[in-house]
Amino acid sequence: MNIQKSREIIIEYERIQIIRKRAATNVEFCGKCKKFADFLILNDAAELFTIPAEKLFRFALVNNNHYKTDADGRIFICLTSLLDFIKSSTNITKLELKGE
Repeated sequence: MNIQKSREIIIEYERIQIIRKRAATNVEFCGKCKKFADFLILNDAAELFTIPAEKLFRFALVNNNHYKTDADGRIFICLTSLLDFIKSSTNITKLELKGE
């Protein structure tokens, strides 16, 4: 029996105001991160970041962000790699997952 853990994450980013959005994730082992990470369905991630799903996936591919697909063809984005890249390439210094 394969038991999957899941949890809800909160992403906060701050500029002039704090913006808080929520999404449910699947906690799975990321082979590229070499640790357990939060994975979010592409469409949910796109809604979370207020960006079209196709554009977010192209961004993830171009920037070597981690992702997985399941048997149904759904794409799951590794939030650890995505947020690490966003932090390293922008002036956003406080971008973190809450609820870990």
